[in-house]
Amino acid sequence: MSVIQALDRVADVKTRFSGRYVRAIDGLEEHGRTSWFYYVNGYLADRSAAEYRLGAGDLAWWDFRKWRNPADDPLVVGAFPQPFQNGYDGKRRRTVIVTSDEPSVRALARRLHATVVPEGVGMAASDVDVIEVSPGRTSARLEFSGPASPGAPVKLSLSGDPNVLLRARPFRFRYEVGG
Repeated sequence: MSVIQALDRVADVKTRFSGRYVRAIDGLEEHGRTSWFYYVNGYLADRSAAEYRLGAGDLAWWDFRKWRNPADDPLVVGAFPQPFQNGYDGKRRRTVIVTSDEPSVRALARRLHATVVPEGVGMAASDVDVIEVSPGRTSARLEFSGPASPGAPVKLSLSGDPNVLLRARPFRFRYEVGG
């Protein structure tokens, strides 16, 4: 099914342009320079929600925000582990976890079918997703490891306990709007 069909199953949706553009979700309507944007598996989508076909396990994420350069928010870290598990548009890359503490990432590596390499080892392949794990206060940053485009290789920089990521639950079919 398409992203818009999936959304229509869980929310009251108003559209424009023959159903290709979402104008309102559950009564929250676009206005001025504020609109609905959607992500699939953490990637800002590159086509209408009516055109993107969801695969098994894909996560669609809707965001109500001001228009600005879409490249400012091309990925959402809160969609973890989706970029690494499902990729984008049915294409998934190999994942490499870079760390100085291999035992701490074993469970994460198993879940993502990832290869673990020690810090300092050069990464020759540019078509892989990378997770860098380092000690410190828990924080995470998700970015493209090359040119930004949906489905391009990503890099997650994680400080702290990687098992925090394994305990995280994506908020499927839920959204909130802040004031």
